[in-house]
Amino acid sequence: MSTQVESAQLPDYAPLPDSALGPALNEQGYHVERVERNLFWVTDSVYLSAFLATAEGVVVFDAPPTIGHNLQRAIDEVTAIEGTTNRVTHLVYSHHHADHAGPRACSPARS
Repeated sequence: MSTQVESAQLPDYAPLPDSALGPALNEQGYHVERVERNLFWVTDSVYLSAFLATAEGVVVFDAPPTIGHNLQRAIDEVTAIEGTTNRVTHLVYSHHHADHAGPRACSPARS
């Protein structure tokens, strides 16, 4: 036996709050923010990554394919402000899933 519910009988729900959508993205399509000291996170509102900006180089934690070239843009933005190199020296690949590393994640090392 199947029961059909008329749409007029369905309850109303509150709209999704803006805060549930995450931070606003910049013109390039990403958001980067300091977590603490030299640790930063970057998102495209779907996936996120993190990186440490040190004087010796940048350590990236995961590099989702959807962020692509914007991850390097975020690194460039932060390192210019921090006065450190934008050269990515290490990539920490947390585990084997396609959403943790993509082909356009970071540009080749540069100074």
